[in-house]
Amino acid sequence: MFHLAEVLRLQGKLEDAEHLILDSLRILEEGGVGHSQQAVRRMSRLAEILVHTGKLQEAENIQRKILHILEMLQGPESLSTITAADNLATTLQALRKLDEAEELFLRCLRVRQRALSSTHIQIGSTLFKLAVVTTQQADEMVAEKSGNIEDIRAVYESAEDMLRRAIRIAEQRWEEALGGVAAADQAATAMLGNEASLGAKALNTLIPPLLALVRALNALSVVVMHLADLADSPAAVKEGTREAERVLRHCLTLLDKPPGVAQELVEVPELQREHVSCLHHLAALLVRNKDKGSTENSKVAEEQAERLLSRAEGIEASVATRRRSSLSK
Repeated sequence: MFHLAEVLRLQGKLEDAEHLILDSLRILEEGGVGHSQQAVRRMSRLAEILVHTGKLQEAENIQRKILHILEMLQGPESLSTITAADNLATTLQALRKLDEAEELFLRCLRVRQRALSSTHIQIGSTLFKLAVVTTQQADEMVAEKSGNIEDIRAVYESAEDMLRRAIRIAEQRWEEALGGVAAADQAATAMLGNEASLGAKALNTLIPPLLALVRALNALSVVVMHLADLADSPAAVKEGTREAERVLRHCLTLLDKPPGVAQELVEVPELQREHVSCLHHLAALLVRNKDKGSTENSKVAEEQAERLLSRAEGIEASVATRRRSSLSK
């Protein structure tokens, strides 16, 4: 039954897959193995489907059960348990249960820092997720006027610190991945006598660190601008704005033409979404600041913003075309 559910899931028939997995879980419960590893795997798939279909409250309930079972079976600090805690925290974040999400992400960070190397990509990923939750908490403080400026600034600064740490880790992993792929390409070229496009293995090596890097840079630009909004002097506002622009332009440099990387990498959907987001953020930043300069500078900024938005539309159109093409096959 579960195998049929997997087939249906891969065919995009998520509701049918959901019902079959629920039936298979009931059978396991009736057989007295509802807390087995087999049951956990099925519940994990069910939670994944529920998240994908927007049934977040149901997903939260399943993920809490998964976490409880794994804590009993493997202990509170096993990496499998921490992965379950991470998944639950992500769902709680989507439900705007930010304090509990923060608590779980902090738990994940502490365990991973003890179990993994200081530059492991999972530590960078957890720092990024924690920083995003922290940013959202600060945003809520601003919206609800529930803290003074110093308190809000301190929360944004905490998010900034975590993002910069995540960026350092991602940059190191990206450079290592680039070096490894370049060495493999040189060896392949020497053997085959011609250049080949990136294979699936090379893409899978490059995508995680690049995606982690551009996501963190994009998020950092937002936090830096929030801090600029809270700055108490024109000089600090100007410096914050410049830093946000620098971060976004660095992000776009990575996405426009990654050094030594073939075109198929920048066409990965997740990276294209970040590309569009960075373009929109930089365009908004330029428009926001155009009235603060001379008339000539304002016109230049507005023209740059229009070009950025045009590029974003082009990427979105390309993504939509490829999606339609894949669905028609």
